[in-house]
Amino acid sequence: MKERKESRYRNAVLLSRPKKFLARFLDGLSVLILSLVFFAISDGILSALPVYRDVQERIMDVRSELYSIVEESGLSRREDGTLLSSSDMAEEYLKRSVLCTLEEVKAPEEISQRIYKDVEPITPEEDGLFQYYVSFKVEKRDRFEASSMEKSGLDYYQKEIIDDNAYFEYSDGYPYLNSESALAIDEYFVSGTARGKEVYDAVLELFDKAYFDASEDLMESYEPYVLAERTFLDCRDSLLSMRGIALLFSYLLGILMVYLLFPVLFQDGRTLSDKALDIAYTDITGKAIGGWNIMLRIILSLIANLYVPFVIAILLFGGEGVYFMDISILGFFNILVGFFVSFLYLLVSGLFDFVSRKGMHQTVTEILSQIVAKNGKEFMLEDKEHGKEADA
Repeated sequence: MKERKESRYRNAVLLSRPKKFLARFLDGLSVLILSLVFFAISDGILSALPVYRDVQERIMDVRSELYSIVEESGLSRREDGTLLSSSDMAEEYLKRSVLCTLEEVKAPEEISQRIYKDVEPITPEEDGLFQYYVSFKVEKRDRFEASSMEKSGLDYYQKEIIDDNAYFEYSDGYPYLNSESALAIDEYFVSGTARGKEVYDAVLELFDKAYFDASEDLMESYEPYVLAERTFLDCRDSLLSMRGIALLFSYLLGILMVYLLFPVLFQDGRTLSDKALDIAYTDITGKAIGGWNIMLRIILSLIANLYVPFVIAILLFGGEGVYFMDISILGFFNILVGFFVSFLYLLVSGLFDFVSRKGMHQTVTEILSQIVAKNGKEFMLEDKEHGKEADA
């Protein structure tokens, strides 16, 4: 085996910690930028593949199916391509209920056209929550879990949802806002009265919770929804897994570019950041580093920079990036776990740098790859007469 020659940086002074931190920060930033570029390219290629497009179309079809189920149940409706939330449905219900009662106790010219513009009075047939418990669940009882059917029917709606609420009165089994409550809420709409706000908040809270609970019941107990949602989640995970593989591949290319391509081009084991900051490396005996040292450094840098896929997922996908965190990619990698491994590794590595080892300050990466970071422009010369060192 050929013995490595002594490095010309043998007598260079050890690299200062701030400069070492700056170099590693720049290396990490380089990996992040390169990974982003490679991912943009690979993701573009991936999205053009038939298998990817098939899964994407399947997701859109199943999402539309889920939306249709919810609309059929009466618990929400589509607006601008998305379903209204429970809070939105409760607010809509409340305003329609107020108008329904006002038309019974006020002359048409006394009702604000500004506040109730485009609002239609509520009817039992158009009250989605009422229809869900009284009609939808009863008609489709064979598709609901048996335990869920205990929460259905007119009697359940009256006793459990409305619960003899003082703000309502019944007509033909349907609860309408009584005149006192409707007038109080109307006054709140018009002039912001305290009493009106109190009634408004109480009724809104009641139906906000009712719509939310009913939606949860539908999603957990209605077989067609449960099956469609399972299909949707499987397709979504498959899509995310494919993109996750593209992300890992891009990250690997970024690591190889920073820690292999440039060190090989420079033929001295230095990254682009090392070159710019005049950082040099020797092994622990002062000899030039070899291919084995470089390969160990690449592997350890791969672990140290595992926060990069996490950052890219958050930057590019925002809220959807959260779904990336739990996906097992290639059956063994999890982005969230990778982030914590990287964080702990960098923390421990930084602490090791403060511990002197044979007069050398090394991070975990430097210790395991058996390299020493030195200042490429400052050297220590031995004073033969006094046996001391001097700056050159």
